Amino acid sequence: MKTNIKAFISYSKQDKDFFKLIVKNLKSHFGISTVFNYDLWDDREICIGANWHEEIQDAINKSDFAILLVSSDFLTSEYVKKHEIENFILKQTKEQFLYFPILVRDCDFTLFEKLSKIQFFVAHGDDYGIPRKKGELITFSELARFDSNNILIPNPNLDTYFKNLVNAIEKAIINQKKKMN
Repeated sequence: MKTNIKAFISYSKQDKDFFKLIVKNLKSHFGISTVFNYDLWDDREICIGANWHEEIQDAINKSDFAILLVSSDFLTSEYVKKHEIENFILKQTKEQFLYFPILVRDCDFTLFEKLSKIQFFVAHGDDYGIPRKKGELITFSELARFDSNNILIPNPNLDTYFKNLVNAIEKAIINQKKKMN
């Protein structure tokens, strides 16, 4: 029997195209999990007329883990820094909460000490069909590229990326549950 688990997705509005692609693919790959039933939450679920800040905080409190789509816009968002990342760090301290950063666009996240201590999802270029980056880390934006009309340029390695990401998330959650027992 699969365990129900809730994920909070934190992102910058400036990364909405990557965000939509990531959510679509996560839902697809999470959907075939044999371990968990995933419930993904993002701010698009906030109903008209609702207090959006309270809805976000409630979703953070109810989530079992978070996925952070890291970019310079994400890191410079005062709301993300003050009301999301700080809450994830606090939850991690109190509840062994897990959050998984994904480098969406290249930026210097090492300037954020607490975030830079967390292992990011690591993707090497040669693992995803980017041979010019053999052995080097790549950002999601290098893998998922859009043309001038904002249409995704097909990349057969996207599914492998998401399969590997979901496997890494599940492994971390399972390991965390073992530590807590």
